[in-house]
Amino acid sequence: MKQLIKLLNTSTFRVTLIYMGLFGMSALLLMGFIYWATVSYIATQTDETIEADVIGLNDQYRRSGLVGLVTLLQDRIIRNPNMSSIYAVIRKDGSVIVGNLNRVPPIPPDVNEWITFEFSQWWNGKPEIYKARARFFFIGDNYHLLIGRDIRALEFTQHLITNALLWGLAITLALALFGGLMMSWSSVRRLESINNSIRRIMHGDLSQRIPNRGTQDDFDQLAENLNAMLAQLEKLMNGIRQVTDNVAHDLRTPLTRLRNRLEELRETALNDNQDQLVEKNIAEADKLLHTFNALLRIGRLESGCHRSELIMIDLSQLLLDAIEFYEVLATEKQQTLTTHVAPALMIEGDRDLLFQAIVNLLDNAIKYTPENGYIDIALQQTDDNLLFSVTDTGQGIPDGYKEKVLERFFRMENSRSTAGNGLGLSLVAAVVSYHQAQMVLEDNTPTGLRVVLTLPQKKRDGRPSRHPNVLVTV
Repeated sequence: MKQLIKLLNTSTFRVTLIYMGLFGMSALLLMGFIYWATVSYIATQTDETIEADVIGLNDQYRRSGLVGLVTLLQDRIIRNPNMSSIYAVIRKDGSVIVGNLNRVPPIPPDVNEWITFEFSQWWNGKPEIYKARARFFFIGDNYHLLIGRDIRALEFTQHLITNALLWGLAITLALALFGGLMMSWSSVRRLESINNSIRRIMHGDLSQRIPNRGTQDDFDQLAENLNAMLAQLEKLMNGIRQVTDNVAHDLRTPLTRLRNRLEELRETALNDNQDQLVEKNIAEADKLLHTFNALLRIGRLESGCHRSELIMIDLSQLLLDAIEFYEVLATEKQQTLTTHVAPALMIEGDRDLLFQAIVNLLDNAIKYTPENGYIDIALQQTDDNLLFSVTDTGQGIPDGYKEKVLERFFRMENSRSTAGNGLGLSLVAAVVSYHQAQMVLEDNTPTGLRVVLTLPQKKRDGRPSRHPNVLVTV
């Protein structure tokens, strides 16, 4: 069913429907003209036959009078028992002198008007109703002559043409629809193949290329251009990774050595001022190392370089461990911390990354919620997902900044006085993407922020997604 819906939503199928509509309208107009021309031709032939018959009977009336005309009509009626021809001679008072009708139709006000009427005829022991086309003519001053033709053949022809045209139109449209579905199916297969390759590339495998059939059609030309772009992108990304590795080796190691030397210096005999200065330098070194490690971790996650064995984790216990640590900080700020954590909720994932994401969210909530504020932490199961939320009554995030706060090093003006490096939510977004989860930032009522993570209990294909699945809700 999903495949059929996908076929119906393709642009190829929509174009096919448009052409089917245009062709159907054109075919209807053409078939309507054929129907009109054929029926008109047969009707004209019938009228001309009747008029020719009138001329002959008028001549007979002038030569032989009424008696001769009646005798001729009686002879024709006897020789034409199937009533393909209709005859009747009628007096002014409406009585019939001769004719082959059980009931003569009334004379119209305009005698020259063509009329169509029904008549009955016995066939196989039962009456059958047929139609006739006829016309009244004056004979002398006292008589009317009715001459008509059975139009069964005309009606049969009309029925035959109508059925033929309708069946022809239906078969043509069905073939066009089938052809459209086949073209759409071929298009969907090509696009699905391209999309599968793109998904693998999005997951971090830059060695993937768009398949090329070698037919040199539009899809192949698109694939060639995309593959050339991907080759250049892979080259650039490899260069960036090399630079990142060099930076990690050249900067992180010296920073670690510097911190260790400061630790050694602290162990020596220092006065109070010197000791405070060393402590500040150690704190700054820790801050730089923390920022650098967070930046490298985000880069590895987003580039798909991070590889770890995914295991089943008790997320409930992991969350409670983090809450236990941060309860002390909340108490110091006289904040009310409430929890609604369902027990023993398991998830397949990276324990360290998930713990880091939880810690970052709790740290932000406590950091940006004022004293005597309120923080709610909840974890529950919905279908095959776990729903984790952190709600606070802090300053919140304005609508125009909800996407920007996910960028590296971005900090709002009113938070620059607070300790931090602007990487907290960026790292959370990277962890969310790695676990193919979803993060929603929405306003809390009346004030504050609510962050909701929807985490699948099992990853779909075991590979990370490179793009954060972050929704911004106003």
